[in-house]
Amino acid sequence: MYVKSERYKQRIKLVCLAFLMMVCVVIPNQVYAAGKNKEAALTVEQTVKGKTNGTTDEFQYELTSLDSGNPMPEGSNGDRLKFSLKGNESKELVFSYEEAATYRYQLKQVVEKDDKDYDGQVYTIENYVMQNGSEDFLVKTAIKRKDGNKSPTLSFTIQHKAKDETPVKNTASVPKSGDDQSFISLISLILSALLIIVVYKWNKNRRV
Repeated sequence: MYVKSERYKQRIKLVCLAFLMMVCVVIPNQVYAAGKNKEAALTVEQTVKGKTNGTTDEFQYELTSLDSGNPMPEGSNGDRLKFSLKGNESKELVFSYEEAATYRYQLKQVVEKDDKDYDGQVYTIENYVMQNGSEDFLVKTAIKRKDGNKSPTLSFTIQHKAKDETPVKNTASVPKSGDDQSFISLISLILSALLIIVVYKWNKNRRV
């Protein structure tokens, strides 16, 4: 009876030990899975050159997900994010990923019908999220311009053109010296002819 009691106690100890080992294995795995998010940060830079010609130097930008459901930075509305930059400002876009995949986006300046000068560049962003062994993610980013060439940065440059200054024309008529001289000569000839006629008639009447 005593031997059976000892065996029972040993079995209980083995069960408890096995349970503790399972808890030690499961809990770290759960913590690891929860902390497996990987962030990728991209900076959008704006440079304004020249005078604004009376317009504001604040410009709007739009980031669009090219694949529905892609993770977006904070402040997004669905698959779109709009934000503004003023002057020579910059903004950091932070993406958080939980799965290995390729995530594609498009970034451009919002062009409106006004007197502003715009940068018509359109960027395509591809974030490649890859499994780095079994413990972490690795994110590689490729940026392309609208012409297909690679770009190291997301930069927009607004070059304000110098405003054309058109001189005011003087609409008042300015007499030309040549025309005045011809007009005076004509008047002189007419007066001379009239004077000759008057003198001729006066002499003729006098003889009669």
